[in-house]
Amino acid sequence: MNKNKIYNDNDVLVNVLKGKVVGIIGYGNQARAQALNLKDSGINVLIGLRDNSLSKEKSLNDGFSNAISIKELVQKSDLICFLIPDEEIPSTYLKFVKNY
Repeated sequence: MNKNKIYNDNDVLVNVLKGKVVGIIGYGNQARAQALNLKDSGINVLIGLRDNSLSKEKSLNDGFSNAISIKELVQKSDLICFLIPDEEIPSTYLKFVKNY
């Protein structure tokens, strides 16, 4: 693999995600960047947040009118991205995903 290769849109098979729902758990710096990138690429993105999340307003301002509970996100998504702090991933997985 060439370490200096710059990847462009033509190098990515975005069509494998067309028609799929990508669920993003969280809306911090990393989640926000990836969610906006996917949205700009025409992918259907859902944002899953805790009920008391301060990020809901930020996601709404960014055009995500679909910020929902993590439980609902798991039920509606074809692909789930855990973009929350590493130490929160195991408990979030066990609570919302494992037994779904």
